[in-house]
Amino acid sequence: MPAQEVQISIAEVIEVRGYGLNAPELLSVAVSASDRLPPCPKGIVFDTENVFLNSKGQIEIKTVATSRVDRSFVPPEWAKGEEDPQAAAVYCLGAVLRAAGAEEAADVDLFSLVNILTVAMTGTRPTAHRMGQMARNQLRGRDPASMLMCIYEELMGDEETNQVSILKIRTKKTIEVLVLKNEIRKH
Repeated sequence: MPAQEVQISIAEVIEVRGYGLNAPELLSVAVSASDRLPPCPKGIVFDTENVFLNSKGQIEIKTVATSRVDRSFVPPEWAKGEEDPQAAAVYCLGAVLRAAGAEEAADVDLFSLVNILTVAMTGTRPTAHRMGQMARNQLRGRDPASMLMCIYEELMGDEETNQVSILKIRTKKTIEVLVLKNEIRKH
């Protein structure tokens, strides 16, 4: 039976690094997520703990109830009774990018992108597809999957080696994850 691939959340990346993602990494998240954004009907959202990277440089997003996230990830239009699940998903991703380092980034174009993703008026938010195009243009030819793979390898190690990596994550409690690469050691 093949082992299930280990995924790491954006929140875990920030926790382990002690700082957020840089502008090209954040743009890579936006590009990769643009074709994987799950719709977010009222009451369903995602945050940095629910956006995952895998070893192939892909993003997976898992939605959760609004009660499980900080209010900054909840689309403001819901308070006015409006509901557009696609626009809400774009808002959530913008909030993830902001929380993952966009506020600290010195990149004006990234800051502008995040602002348009999180604007209160849903009609002025880009679609997920358009968001991906905008982010890809800002990457200026850099490969988003390669950038995300580098983040994964930074935390988990290179899967081509037979090394053991220890990832310490302090979320609600300290958890140690021991990952054995390409071999299972038996006593």
